[in-house]
Amino acid sequence: MRYVEVPPSADLAREIQCFWELEVGGDGPTEPIFPDGRVEIVVHLGARPTALGASIRQPEVMVVGQTTTALRLQSAAGMRAMGIRFTPAGARPWLGAPLCQFTDNILDLDDVHSCLATLVGDAAHSGASFETKHEALERALRQTRTPRWAASLALEHAVGMALRRHGDVRVERLAEAAGLGVRQLERQFLDQVGLNPKGFARTARLQRALHLLRAGLPAVDVAASCGFSDQAHLAREFRRVAGAPSRDVNLDDVAFLP
Repeated sequence: MRYVEVPPSADLAREIQCFWELEVGGDGPTEPIFPDGRVEIVVHLGARPTALGASIRQPEVMVVGQTTTALRLQSAAGMRAMGIRFTPAGARPWLGAPLCQFTDNILDLDDVHSCLATLVGDAAHSGASFETKHEALERALRQTRTPRWAASLALEHAVGMALRRHGDVRVERLAEAAGLGVRQLERQFLDQVGLNPKGFARTARLQRALHLLRAGLPAVDVAASCGFSDQAHLAREFRRVAGAPSRDVNLDDVAFLP
């Protein structure tokens, strides 16, 4: 497997976390892809995977909404893809609808925004090198961005606090720090992030726990460090999201927040 990513140009850095490219050599199920608090656009350039146990291949150009449980894919020999990973509140200026409408969904981008789907698909096929293609993707994104849908500074402040504290923060504290009421914050999160504040914090907290587990820390210490009530609480949350206990998952092969 080969995976590379590059950061965006400065003018897109508020909304784009990175561009990435992935190549997979053979068939076989992947480890679970955990929720990471980001929306992505993915372009398949080779063989397309299916969800584990399903028969329908993923769309060629697709939008992957926020997820609340891990994705499991059946990879295919010759699978190659490029992706745009948005920042937590970055995707709204391109998708034209509240991001909660995409949560736990993988949709054909052509059904969501046909112009964007065409431009992104053409850009991803525009050259032989990753550098050439990701520069073409940036040009496509600049053409289709709708600034009036950009996230508010108050929301970005709340998102940043949740990430800095690895999700171990109350919704009321996020709202207070953002200068918003709790209901206002919830509406903005659903519209601009795709999860409510509690759900986003829950994702960030589990991601932190995954980092520490992968580093070899004992589960009892991870639970205490990440704000779980005890080790059993962490184990239940892991199983809820992954669909399997941690002993059955190779943590070296899962996706993490930066």
